[in-house]
Amino acid sequence: IMEWSRFRDIFIDELIRLDGLGWQSSPMVCALPLCGKEGLYRCLDCFNSSVVCSGCMCATHQCHPLHRIEFWTGDFWQKSSLHLLGLIVPLGHNGGVCPSSPSTTNLTIIDISGIHTVSVNFCDCDSVCLPHRNQLLRVRWWPATVDRPQTVATFTALDTFLQLSLQSKLNMYDFYLSMVHLTDNAGVQNLKERYKEWLRCVREFRHAHTAKRSACGHDPGGVQATQSGECAVECPACPQPGRNLPEGWENSPSCQSYSDNTAFTGGGL
Repeated sequence: IMEWSRFRDIFIDELIRLDGLGWQSSPMVCALPLCGKEGLYRCLDCFNSSVVCSGCMCATHQCHPLHRIEFWTGDFWQKSSLHLLGLIVPLGHNGGVCPSSPSTTNLTIIDISGIHTVSVNFCDCDSVCLPHRNQLLRVRWWPATVDRPQTVATFTALDTFLQLSLQSKLNMYDFYLSMVHLTDNAGVQNLKERYKEWLRCVREFRHAHTAKRSACGHDPGGVQATQSGECAVECPACPQPGRNLPEGWENSPSCQSYSDNTAFTGGGL
């Protein structure tokens, strides 16, 4: 830390530089070749956050709808969103818009980068259409409801929370509130309350993975055929005959016997 303190002015200068235009100067031109339009937007999540126009921003973020973008007002960078720029994410047609469903649906998406609003175009073809919940799951978005979902949580957010809850005992409310503050730390955007939906997604996600890791997904009878105790995790330290107990352990002298652990010799579940 003493070595870093000699360079802290440089670090602070770079932070201030990121708050401004940096090497760019006004008027700004879209950084993508052959465009030439005025560039007023930058992405905070792309490696190279060059300034581009609104059309190029949507075109380059068709597969990255949760990236955070900013708009140059002329004096400072202001938070914006791909949703406000008109980005529509098609589902079910490998990136193409469904001809049977030209309308869009606004989804509230909970991610580790914050809470987003994204317009999606569901596939509603009569012959090959999948339910909306399946279309969302295939892009790694967990729907909060099975019918007409309006809120989803990304697999990344759910995985991250489960790891944090195990390692740091973080509760669901504090994690959700952190996502709210990442989105709007000043509380001026009037975000929709989606805490109950977040709770439901976490519980369903945890239960589904428990069943999957217990091989219930390969059972012809499905999850409903799971018997009592099949999802339990055996304790490797508990004495179990035929596994970690020597032959003839029941005939061992009292000073070496496992009589005090007879309650655990049934499997240690």
